[in-house]
Amino acid sequence: MTPVLELQDISKNFGPLEILRHVNLTLGKGDSLAILGPSGAGKSTLLHIAGLMEQPTSGNVLIEGRLRSGMSERELAHERLHTIGFLFQFHYLLPDFDVLENVVMPARLAGDSLANATADAKHLLDRLGLSARLTHLPNQLSGGEQQRVALARSIIRRPRLLLCDEPTGNLDKHNADDMMNLLWTEMERFGLAAILVTHNEALAKRASMSYHLSDGNFVEMEARL
Repeated sequence: MTPVLELQDISKNFGPLEILRHVNLTLGKGDSLAILGPSGAGKSTLLHIAGLMEQPTSGNVLIEGRLRSGMSERELAHERLHTIGFLFQFHYLLPDFDVLENVVMPARLAGDSLANATADAKHLLDRLGLSARLTHLPNQLSGGEQQRVALARSIIRRPRLLLCDEPTGNLDKHNADDMMNLLWTEMERFGLAAILVTHNEALAKRASMSYHLSDGNFVEMEARL
């Protein structure tokens, strides 16, 4: 089966500073990778390269077997919209749009049927415990609710690859635990390949693979029990 994501010999320099050194990674459907490491280690840079938001200095990014180097920004934006879901530490919800409108937005940008997207969004938000919040604006929600809306938005179009940058980092322990459980339920439901940049070791232990990023490359953690 063709991997969802392949990173081949990825290096990234900022001037003389080498952030990533010859990183290799293969993720198939349903695989999850947690990346831990100190601030400045290159975790977010690696995530941005995998998500086609940043170009590597050298190496190749393949998504579903297709090489992504040399694509125009328009083509990269199309690929991100149709293949990849993003979930960040901060929810980045549109403040003037209600919960349902925020979740439906990626489908609208992709030209999907609004009726179908709205029905999908309502069903997804119900699963995430937000059926009573559909018409609320982001500033009327708690931090945990805002992040659940962001999760719904990230998976509304059934991406093959989900990229998460500190998805529980801005939440208290109770909400972080809830978010972790909801995230894993949805990942397993859709068989998503996922990369999770995190400082949360409990979250990392649930991944099928866990690595520390150190000196620009991966150091494997103890295998999950």
